[in-house]
Amino acid sequence: MRNVLVLLFLIGMMILSSCGGHPKQSSLTLKFNPMFGSNVLLLGNTYETPSPYNEYYNFSKLKFFLSHIKLVRANATTVEVSPLVYVSLDDSSTFSIPLGDSLGSYTALQFSIGVDSTQDSYDITNPTNPNPSYPLNEADMYWGLAQRYVFVKMDVETDTISSLTQSDGLAYHIGTAPYYTTVTINFNQPLTVSGNGNSVINLTTDFQKIFTGSTGINPMVEHGTMTSGNNDTLAFQFMSNLSKSFTLQ
Repeated sequence: MRNVLVLLFLIGMMILSSCGGHPKQSSLTLKFNPMFGSNVLLLGNTYETPSPYNEYYNFSKLKFFLSHIKLVRANATTVEVSPLVYVSLDDSSTFSIPLGDSLGSYTALQFSIGVDSTQDSYDITNPTNPNPSYPLNEADMYWGLAQRYVFVKMDVETDTISSLTQSDGLAYHIGTAPYYTTVTINFNQPLTVSGNGNSVINLTTDFQKIFTGSTGINPMVEHGTMTSGNNDTLAFQFMSNLSKSFTLQ
């Protein structure tokens, strides 16, 4: 009987050791929140900009790449948590982006809009190339003629009347190296990723800011751009406005 009790005690200690000897796996998730002003942005819905603009917008397509997502420490060193992600408003599953497990304390989030030169050099149309990993297999984001990727693809109708009956479809499709834009956003308070919980970074983008403010694009005049060139003033302005539309909650 004594031997049985000793054996049960040892088994219990082994179970406790196996349960408590390893810290819980932590996780970090980036959640994307698309907005138009104070409204959640949904494809197919119509939104109005405030006075003095009073223009109506209806988005049919909005998608983009974010590359080299990094967490920034107080000493300015960085930890890359994702090399490349793809976000599309027609697929809500792309709004939640797992960033892995990077323990530590961080003061800012950093990422680039678009793909870097190495990522952009992949030729998706070449059948001799190995099949690219997601998200580089997004054919809708690839310019076959230029053999380059689109960084941001936005298709939108806009008008000064809510029915949009006089609207022309506008297209802002921007890519290639000159427009690769890096964004750094400070956290309101340091983000601590510990070994025993789940952390979420809420990244909000207010797309209304592309068209409003002192540098806002006037869609009635600047009807869009499909650039892969080196000197497109509208493309530079679009990317600058987009980079300033990101905030952390």
